[in-house]
Amino acid sequence: MRRQWLPLAEPPATGALNLYGKARMACADDFDADLLRGPTIVFADGCTLVVEPMRFRAPMPACRPSPVDDYIYWALFGREASLGGRLPPDEGAAALRERVRAAARGWHPSLRALLEPTDATAIIGREVRMAERVPAWPSGRLTVLGDAIHAMSPAGGVGANTALADAAMLAQCLAEGDIGRAVVRYEADMRQRAERALALTRAGAERLLRRA
Repeated sequence: MRRQWLPLAEPPATGALNLYGKARMACADDFDADLLRGPTIVFADGCTLVVEPMRFRAPMPACRPSPVDDYIYWALFGREASLGGRLPPDEGAAALRERVRAAARGWHPSLRALLEPTDATAIIGREVRMAERVPAWPSGRLTVLGDAIHAMSPAGGVGANTALADAAMLAQCLAEGDIGRAVVRYEADMRQRAERALALTRAGAERLLRRA
């Protein structure tokens, strides 16, 4: 919908890639204990590795999520040239695994032991796109929120929270009754919040790429 309505807001490619995967917690005995204590960031040649154990301990009766086994999440973030070049839209699981293996070649065995057991079908590659700014448009009865208008690199870690804040603000404005005024107020608030988040994310991505 946004592509048809606001084509100029299409987020451009940043020249960076993300490769995501998850390793089964059942293999944890083979992993370095330091990687299981909490979030870990490893700066390597040409890319950054983020590792985080995902444990589902606390009951969440209000959410009623589907049962999920514990796992270890990992993500490789770096420039395209450091992670195997541009990512074709139809790249298969085996090719994505080779990108990961190539990036980790020469790494410490404890890191390779984490990445290697990951099932190829559990690896996902994404071209990193990010909005340069939030454009202006005539307000009406149609509006946008989240990645539809201010897509961000995951390097900042604020994209999901910014989208949730958009949704909460839109609901608050709509509760006031007049749709036209509600949308105008929401969009003004959303632009300010999104521009701040984009600036933080841009700075975070630059730091990660500079360290890699």
